[in-house]
Amino acid sequence: MFGLLGLLGFLVAGMAADAVTNSAEDEDEADLPEDAADDPAPDEGATADLIAQTFGETNPDGMPISDDLPDPVDPDQVIYGTSGSDVLNGGGGNDLMRGGPSGDQMAGGDGADRIHAGSGDDEASGEAGDDRLLGRVGDDSLRGDAGDDVLRGGAGDDYLSGGAGDDLLAGGSGDDSLLGGDGNDVQRGAAGADWLAGGEGDDSLSGGAGNDTLDGGAGNDTLEGGPGQDYVNAGEGDDLLRLSDDTYATGDAGRDIFEVMTPGSSVIADYNAAEDQIVVVFEADASGEPPEVSLQIEGGDALILLDGQVLARVSNGAGLTLEDLQLRAV
Repeated sequence: MFGLLGLLGFLVAGMAADAVTNSAEDEDEADLPEDAADDPAPDEGATADLIAQTFGETNPDGMPISDDLPDPVDPDQVIYGTSGSDVLNGGGGNDLMRGGPSGDQMAGGDGADRIHAGSGDDEASGEAGDDRLLGRVGDDSLRGDAGDDVLRGGAGDDYLSGGAGDDLLAGGSGDDSLLGGDGNDVQRGAAGADWLAGGEGDDSLSGGAGNDTLDGGAGNDTLEGGPGQDYVNAGEGDDLLRLSDDTYATGDAGRDIFEVMTPGSSVIADYNAAEDQIVVVFEADASGEPPEVSLQIEGGDALILLDGQVLARVSNGAGLTLEDLQLRAV
């Protein structure tokens, strides 16, 4: 009987024993689980009832008829890495994990987890649940997996993969790789030469500063390269491509809209007059008069000019006319 009660005490009192009570550095401190020592222990008279609730039917002596032990309930946990290279596993529940200064491997498990990378080159996966993964310095690899996740790379050349669900991916500084996966994802590259791939779903991709590569994949996507020499491929679907100063854009299959906004050397590589639309976006002035838009044919291509400045080149666009263009003021 003593052995069973000892095991029962382990199951009850040990449910919160994994919670580490180190003080957190920011707002996550408010989310730490309360100390398990504040919970009252079961009294002797409640033992038989608690055994019945835990193991099922009991015999007259209070012993469980079945010897099949239930799986323990995973509590919410707070887990910190050490100064070495650690392997941290959250298990079930909504866990908070923080890596140390070395390259750690962290897995959140089930639940809505928050995983903070340390200062090394860390690998973190949220697994099931709506997770939040934050990189710091170092070249981090962050995987959201299932659920609607938020991934932020921070400094360094990071790899971010959203997985299934509607995810938010932000690369930060460095040359980052962002992969949306399934779902309607939002991806932001920031500084550096970034690679963004939307995957399935209706995605929104923005390269930010630097020479970026954007691939929308399937779905009706919105893509914007930003400052720098960017390559933008919309992929399948009816997509919106926003061209800035130096963008090489292909719409691929579908009815695509190309927005040209700033003077530069952007190229629309596969404009199809039967399906696609080119929109000239300009900033309205106090007069309310639209600017002068003109076309110039050069070597089989068409140059779109705004007040005499080249906005974009349309490859094989010698048949393009002003009637094919739309104007939109912002």
